[in-house]
Amino acid sequence: MESYDILVIILSVALAASLILWIAVAILIMAVIKKVKATTDAATSAVENVQEFTHKLKMVGDVSAIGSAVSQVTKYFTSKKEGK
Repeated sequence: MESYDILVIILSVALAASLILWIAVAILIMAVIKKVKATTDAATSAVENVQEFTHKLKMVGDVSAIGSAVSQVTKYFTSKKEGK
């Protein structure tokens, strides 16, 4: 067995180990990417829920403002009727 044959065997083993290592790294990276995607989906859902909630609060505020205006108008007219 010549030194070239030993070198080829060593390089083949190193290549095989390197390939196995990089395949394992790729699998771990894909798992992390899936978890990040699930987290971003959950965050997006939470943001949409908060936006919907604030929109509903705004609508309640608008309705409250309209109710307050109607109340003031009715108070004005009822005070006018009592003044007659």
